[in-house]
Amino acid sequence: RASAAKLLCSTCPVKDLCLEWALDRPEVRGIWGGTSFKERMKMLDKLKPVIVRPVVKTRTNFRFS
Repeated sequence: RASAAKLLCSTCPVKDLCLEWALDRPEVRGIWGGTSFKERMKMLDKLKPVIVRPVVKTRTNFRFS
């Protein structure tokens, strides 16, 4: 069934809009924009920003007077 739905999606004029809609909402059922839920989750994982924390150099030997 999924392959038949994807075939239908391949010629759909609103495929991109459909996929965008499904990515904006975690739509778990069905084929949206020619993709399955698993495929959309992989797409979203690739789009997640990578959090980079700066390296902060600190002094380890403080002298207090």
